Amino acid sequence: MLKWTNDSEGYRSEARRLELSDRSRHATSITMLEASAQAIDRCILEIKASARH
Repeated sequence: MLKWTNDSEGYRSEARRLELSDRSRHATSITMLEASAQAIDRCILEIKASARH
């Protein structure tokens, strides 16, 4: 009985660890998306500016 309890504790902490790494991966991809969106915006602004000249 004791071993099973220890196992389920292990599973629980492993699940928590995976959930956290999943969440940080998600945050990282959001940050990357925002950065590329800003880069695209900058390109558009530069194109508009050079088209005006």
